[in-house]
Amino acid sequence: MATGVHCWSALILIGVIFVVGAFCIAETGEGKIISVDDGGGANFTRVQDAIDAASDGDTIRIFSGTYHEEIRVNKSVCLEGNGSGETILDGSGFPTVIVMDAKGACISNCTIRIVSNGSQGKTDGIFVGKEPVSITNNLIEGYKGNGITLGRSKGCKIRGNVIRGKSFSTGIYFFNADGTIIEENRISDTKKGIDGSSSENIEIRENSFTNCTTGIELLDAQDFLVEDNSFAEYSKGISIHVGDKRDVVLKDNTFDGSGTNIKYWEYETCTGGHGAVSSGFILGLWIVPIGGVLAMKKVFSKKRMKPSDSFAYHYVFIIGWTAFCLWLYFYTW
Repeated sequence: MATGVHCWSALILIGVIFVVGAFCIAETGEGKIISVDDGGGANFTRVQDAIDAASDGDTIRIFSGTYHEEIRVNKSVCLEGNGSGETILDGSGFPTVIVMDAKGACISNCTIRIVSNGSQGKTDGIFVGKEPVSITNNLIEGYKGNGITLGRSKGCKIRGNVIRGKSFSTGIYFFNADGTIIEENRISDTKKGIDGSSSENIEIRENSFTNCTTGIELLDAQDFLVEDNSFAEYSKGISIHVGDKRDVVLKDNTFDGSGTNIKYWEYETCTGGHGAVSSGFILGLWIVPIGGVLAMKKVFSKKRMKPSDSFAYHYVFIIGWTAFCLWLYFYTW
């Protein structure tokens, strides 16, 4: 009898261990695997709750479903979805769907979208802070600002994503993001496919750009490789602005459209763009303050302006302001 009781006790204990184990966070040699399912039956129903419970090196597996939340990845974890169209991270109502600011963080196989209403301002898909991250095989759509923004991050890898924008948006924007690799992405229906500035050692290769007003625009580029990209339905395929000869290599890119394939600006030698604009900027910086100071001097000295004086000061102000506006127009064009 005692033996039978012991056997039943052992079986019950094994069953309890099995059930509890099924809902426990799995351990791997490289960290824990944490599951998320909005329908229940996993460790968490919200992605952010899983991140908050995770440690560096963990993997968060997000099952099929729609997760309406703004996500902040502030730990070195990897988010893995079931595939674009299956795992949907919906940031509608938020300015950004995902903020990533942890070294080595990554996200893959998800749909990242914002369904913006008419009154909502600029919205971004993914914003990356100062740490290197990996963004691969995602679908990013619905945003009003940038699909992906890299802000002063170094060594990021952006691979295999499909980015569908709007006529006034940008697919990938980066600033001071040295060592970034952008490859095998498909970017469509944007004002600018890739817009980058003040960065070094950037590789942009094997991407496709369709129905983008400008495919790639680079400002102050140094040691860039732009290779094996394809462009269709564009006004400008590639637009490059550089201050001097800075080893920008364009290689084996293909163009299928009636727009300008490559527009190359050089500050010191160009005659149709930044050469004249820089002079306008200098005039704007100096003439506007000088005209304003002289005019204010007349006002505070309580001397009545002569019509000729008033006309002259207004004329100086208008010329300076016009030069400044011209600089803004062409510089941001």
